[in-house]
Amino acid sequence: MDPLVIENTGVDADDVVDVARNFRRVSLGSDAIAALELGAARVAALFASSEPVYGVSTG
Repeated sequence: MDPLVIENTGVDADDVVDVARNFRRVSLGSDAIAALELGAARVAALFASSEPVYGVSTG
């Protein structure tokens, strides 16, 4: 069985069931990886700022 490739479009309930019941492998697609990297860069920039940001630098 081919792995479930997660992209920015998400997954449906059937995919989740397939992973849970049939141990289908999961991987991240390039679009999802790029989105995660962009988000991480944004959080790093917020953290480096002197402005407090709730949930990032305020504990």
